[in-house]
Amino acid sequence: FIIGFVALLFVLITINIVVLLIKGKRFKKGNRKYVKRKSIIRRLLIDAPKRIAEDIIERDPEFFRHQGCVIFTGRQGTGKSIGMVEYAMRMQQEYPLAKCISNIAFKYQNDELRHWSQLVNYKNGKQGLIVVMDELQNWFSSNQSKNFPPEMLSVITQNRKNRRIILGTSQSFHLLAKPIRTQATEVRECITIFGAITFVRRREPILDASGDVVEWKNRGFYFFVHNKKLREAYDTWQVTESLTKSGFQEKDYILGNEYKIVVKMD
Repeated sequence: FIIGFVALLFVLITINIVVLLIKGKRFKKGNRKYVKRKSIIRRLLIDAPKRIAEDIIERDPEFFRHQGCVIFTGRQGTGKSIGMVEYAMRMQQEYPLAKCISNIAFKYQNDELRHWSQLVNYKNGKQGLIVVMDELQNWFSSNQSKNFPPEMLSVITQNRKNRRIILGTSQSFHLLAKPIRTQATEVRECITIFGAITFVRRREPILDASGDVVEWKNRGFYFFVHNKKLREAYDTWQVTESLTKSGFQEKDYILGNEYKIVVKMD
C-alpha cells in the first residue's frame, strides 16, 4: 500500500510539473551546483590511501605528539618520581627540541617551575612542552577543588592545542583536585623491587560527573632498570612546597613567562 501510494504521488507530481512547463513556467537558475558524492569504493581504495601516504611523507618530524595529563601514583618509595623522570627523559630523547619545566631539581629542565601560573603563557609551539610536577597533591589537593584556579583549568584543558604534556606524581589519584582527575588521560601505578627495577602499570580512569572513578581501563605495562644517568637526573630528597603556603586563592598576574604573586593579606 505504501509503495503504491508513493508511486501514485510521484506520477501526480510529474504530471503537474509537465503542465506547468507547458504553461510557460521554467525552472529557476542560480549559482547552486549539485555536488555528487564519490563512490564508497573510490573513497576507500583511492582517496584514503593517497591521503594517508601524503600525510606520512609530509609529516613534520619536529611536531611533538605527546599530550594530556599522566599521573604517576604509589606510596613513598615505590618509584613514582623516578618513573615520571624516566618518562620525561625518554620524551626528551625522542624530541630534543622539546622544552621541560619542573618543580624538582631536574638536571635536564629548561626552567624551574615555582608556581602553576608560569604554565599559562609558557609554550614552545609545535616542538612541545614537558611539564614535570612532583607531589601534585601538594599543589592541587581534592580538599581545594572548589578553589581550583580557572587559569590552571584552561591550561590542562588545552594540552593538545599547545602541544603540552603534564606529568605529575601523587600518592593516590583520589587525593588530587577534581579538575585534575577529570583531565587525567592516564594513571601509572609504580612499584620498585630490589631498589633497581621499576614496574609501571598503565590505566585509563573512567570518571562519573562527580569526578569519582567508576572504571579502570588497562593500557598495558612496562618496566625499566635504573641507571646512573637516571638516578643523577634529579634530587630525590628535594621537598616540594605546597601552594597553600602562599595561599591557594591569591590573585596571579601573568607577564609573559614571568610571574608575580599578590597575596591577600588579612
